Amino acid sequence: MHLTDAEATDPGLTPGSVPATFEHGEIRFGFAACFDLYFPEHFAALAAQAVDVVLCTSYQRSESADRIRGIAQVRALDTGAYPLRGSYAMGQPDTGAHSLVAAADGAVLNDAGAGACLLAAELDPKRKFTKPVSHGRPEVEHRALIESHRRAGVYCPRLPFRNRRFARVNRSFRAV
Repeated sequence: MHLTDAEATDPGLTPGSVPATFEHGEIRFGFAACFDLYFPEHFAALAAQAVDVVLCTSYQRSESADRIRGIAQVRALDTGAYPLRGSYAMGQPDTGAHSLVAAADGAVLNDAGAGACLLAAELDPKRKFTKPVSHGRPEVEHRALIESHRRAGVYCPRLPFRNRRFARVNRSFRAV
């Protein structure tokens, strides 16, 4: 769905227009590739399609291990699904790599670290993260709670973000 500038210009790839999903048996899968992981909107769109598992291929060679895990954990909460993140083994424990499995509640179930390996984790893709609403109300599925309070109209400012704080110069951003 989302391409970096280099992906759009060098190989001439075209971005997608609709988040991809498919069903196998009773499990609904969604997809995210590398740069998509930075866009909560992509994962909100997958959540709207009631995905259970998100298959994520990602290189993210310059990200810290903590940031990679954090992004996966937040995207699990964004979708209420289980992200399965596959990446290159880089041999550097604090940068890149980190194929992992996260639960719908954001917990990391297994993390390959910097190495190459086969990951295994027990999960129930139909089990969703529930929590108390608050103020003594009963438990509710996390995504249902979020969606019931979403105020889509307040999230799109009148001007795009980059026009307010950043100027785009030669396909890169600089603060203004």
